[in-house]
Amino acid sequence: MAKSIFLPRCFAACIALVTCLSCINSMGGGEGEQRISGIYTLERVDGVLVPTEIQPQEGCNRMVREGLLTLAPGRQSLLPHYTWSITIDVDCQPIPPGVFQGTDDVGSWFYRPTELPFTSRKDLGTYTVDLDETSGVPEVTVLHLGNAYQFRRTQ
Repeated sequence: MAKSIFLPRCFAACIALVTCLSCINSMGGGEGEQRISGIYTLERVDGVLVPTEIQPQEGCNRMVREGLLTLAPGRQSLLPHYTWSITIDVDCQPIPPGVFQGTDDVGSWFYRPTELPFTSRKDLGTYTVDLDETSGVPEVTVLHLGNAYQFRRTQ
């Protein structure tokens, strides 16, 4: 008798687990999150290959040479997290205080098929970056201060 009661309960528990896992996948984690996680390098700024010059500021020429973005998947009770940085060389001395020399950010993210909502831990608030997987290699574009920084996964 116990065996006949146990099997339906076990089956019901399995159905509940499958339902829960499909819910997690549809809410933004799971396969998509794992697929795009990795290390990305800056490939283009405003559609031009790096290194590239960007608009001068306060009489200073500026060159974008490198950038890095990482997307790490969530684990157990930890949210997925990101980091990104952009380095801009400035060729004037002294460098005026208002000249943008690059920046970085760190925070949490969620997977959506064409965009990734980022929530900054460094006072940049919540913003969305574009995700493109059509080439077979994921690319992420961050819009920041009027420039589009396109990162391509390398690892």
